[in-house]
Amino acid sequence: GMIRTAVIRAGEPGLRPLLGALDELGFAALDAGEIVASFSRHLMAAFHEWSDTGFGSIASRWLDRLPRKGDEHPELAGNGDLLISHRTSQRLGERKSLPEALARPSWLDPRTGTPWL
Repeated sequence: GMIRTAVIRAGEPGLRPLLGALDELGFAALDAGEIVASFSRHLMAAFHEWSDTGFGSIASRWLDRLPRKGDEHPELAGNGDLLISHRTSQRLGERKSLPEALARPSWLDPRTGTPWL
């Protein structure tokens, strides 16, 4: 993952809606080390929870954050694929491959290779 803390000589933010930085959003005195440390603490807490109670509670919180349309019900397959079923219809569910999703990260602009922000 990447996070852009500052943009130098990039012009007005309104002219580049998909490129921005934390300093433009009002985050003052950014310390990259603190950002990494905070992320690391959260990641280690999740690993601890996973080892204590299993992956189910972590997966549940992640799935609760997904946007849903109508009667969609998301689940994770054992291999990490996202399974989307429909509770009230006989329509076939959809499977989204984890390896394919990781091969093309949605947070990178495919044209430039830089993060969308």
